Amino acid sequence: MTVPLWVAVSAQAQAPAQTKTAIAVLDFEPNNSSASDAAAVTEFLRSALIDLNVWTVVERKHMSRILAEQAMQQTGCTSQDCAVKLGRVLNVRKVIVGTFGVVERTRFITARLVDVETGANERSAKASGFHLREIDGVAERIARQ
Repeated sequence: MTVPLWVAVSAQAQAPAQTKTAIAVLDFEPNNSSASDAAAVTEFLRSALIDLNVWTVVERKHMSRILAEQAMQQTGCTSQDCAVKLGRVLNVRKVIVGTFGVVERTRFITARLVDVETGANERSAKASGFHLREIDGVAERIARQ
């Protein structure tokens, strides 16, 4: 027995959409680098995560507004406890924290995915030895990790 096309299409339209997990990417902590470079690297990672289409990524402006309303700031938030606290305020399930730095003229990025409910580090990623003109590809590799 074949199902009419309109029945199959109607059933797909009524099926609940799979909800993506909400995630926030906190500004990376500069380590022997400028805060503006660290913020730019963070934006590249946010963009790469959006392009993956796996997460619902909270926009930086939205995060800043919510944190300002709560009299909180994300600057310097690299610990699990801080990530969990900000994640709860932002109403997300996961938070990415990390650093962007330079050691002996070698650039590096470290990033950790923190579960807001458990406080556990779920994953980590790192990259080093890249030129800033390569940051788009580096951010994409970190996002995939």
